[in-house]
Amino acid sequence: MMYPRVYGIAAYHSRQESVVTRDHSLRIAARVTALLVMLFIGAVPGRAQQAVRPFSVQTEAAEHLVEEGRSALLQFRLNEAERVFKALNRMPGSGAAAYHHLALSSMLKLLMTDVPAYYDEFYRRADSLQLALREVDEPWRTYLDAENQLQRMIVYAKQGSNVKAAFAAKGAYGRFRNVVKRFPSFYEAYKGMGLLHLSIGSLPSTYRRILGLLGFSGEVEQGLRELRLAAEKSAYNREEAHVLLALVNGVMYDQPEQAVPPLRTLYEQNNQSPLFAFFYGFMLLKTRDAAEAERVLSSAVRKDERAGYFFLDYNEHHLAEAHFKQNEFVQAEEHYKRYLSRHKGPALKAPTYLGLGLSLEMQNRRAEALKQYAMVKSTRGMDTDDAAEREAKRRMARPMTEPERQLLLASNAFGSGDYSGTERILRALWDSDSITEGERAETAYRLGRLYEAQQKYDEAIAAYELAIEHAQDPNARWAPWANFYIAQIYADQGRRQEAARAYKAALEYKGKYDYYQALEQSAKAGLKKL
Repeated sequence: MMYPRVYGIAAYHSRQESVVTRDHSLRIAARVTALLVMLFIGAVPGRAQQAVRPFSVQTEAAEHLVEEGRSALLQFRLNEAERVFKALNRMPGSGAAAYHHLALSSMLKLLMTDVPAYYDEFYRRADSLQLALREVDEPWRTYLDAENQLQRMIVYAKQGSNVKAAFAAKGAYGRFRNVVKRFPSFYEAYKGMGLLHLSIGSLPSTYRRILGLLGFSGEVEQGLRELRLAAEKSAYNREEAHVLLALVNGVMYDQPEQAVPPLRTLYEQNNQSPLFAFFYGFMLLKTRDAAEAERVLSSAVRKDERAGYFFLDYNEHHLAEAHFKQNEFVQAEEHYKRYLSRHKGPALKAPTYLGLGLSLEMQNRRAEALKQYAMVKSTRGMDTDDAAEREAKRRMARPMTEPERQLLLASNAFGSGDYSGTERILRALWDSDSITEGERAETAYRLGRLYEAQQKYDEAIAAYELAIEHAQDPNARWAPWANFYIAQIYADQGRRQEAARAYKAALEYKGKYDYYQALEQSAKAGLKKL
């Protein structure tokens, strides 16, 4: 993590209805921000680089403990980090620094595992931080209070408590704005302020106008400027700001090639950290380097609790994906099963069950595959879950045909960077008289993706236009996404009017096709970028 959707809120007392209505758009902003950070998954602690004592600790010994604990957090040795911060808490005047990092550790654990006990642990530590803030001087007091509200917003959104998340977002926004206004050279605050401005700016204009009336404003470029400032000048949020900037390029703007270099640098600087392996491996998959993603993620999953690391469940899922894209279905099966056995919450469960089912079907084990397809349920309103459920229903309806098998192999060849293999399979399908119109639309779409990756832009546009021409199923993604990628090509070529027309054409498709939320967000971001 990836794209926001507001869940309905069941029953509230009549006196709460005005609050719910007023904060409808704030709930969306909270969810956008939470998803950016969660896929965006969680907060990344930065290394201290400034001379003053951090977090208003009072002694040199306390400062050393802050540095030691943050280094352990950075390496994702969370048990070791918590031992250090508990020792820090026993030092006079260090409670706020200790509980800020202890709450951060709890948030990371619950985001990675969905274990219910970590939610209770987080709230206890976040409440203790509020009490400890009484002893902290400015600007650290307001900054830590703002970070506390931002963490609460993420946790509330993760739980689906959108109203609480909205109020926490309001609190974080006001406190970050206060710090930036009063202490403009306190660069730590620009990460949180930039993240909130980026989230608000990514909303539809209607919601941004409502937020403006309530005193909340933000533009994507404004948020990016503030994140860049944090990346360049903050002492404790550099790594996180760099990760967020990379994820904006790789996810929101769908330009993962621009995200890989900074994430590679962070991974090389912290190559023992499963967290940086996750970000880097995830983006390598998006740039079709499945073999390198496998190498990075395989190393990360071996760094488990026995070696002192907190196990990051999501690395297991993405390692399965890396094997799947290389047609290594036996290995993919193993890691999909391990993820299902480890992860306690709903995150990525739908695509994992689907991937496991497809791995089994590609091994000609359809009876076993059917049991996995039946487990695919979309319970979170996420693009990935919705698409997985639709695909599972299609796979349950009948055995995979040979053209469908070839399309999957073509998709895998492309996802692993085998362009010649991709073209060979797709050309044979296109020349066949036995494929359906839907399969022809998919074939043309995938040829367009191939030619775009090879920088054969005229051929890519021609293939995308064929995909649009042959698309008949309103629930298939080939036509809207073909328009989107045509827009991306035109935008990169500086053909702004043609790009705008193609983005708008992509947005005209109103059905709930696969990954429609992702397209809407990315197309709107592309229009703003023009």
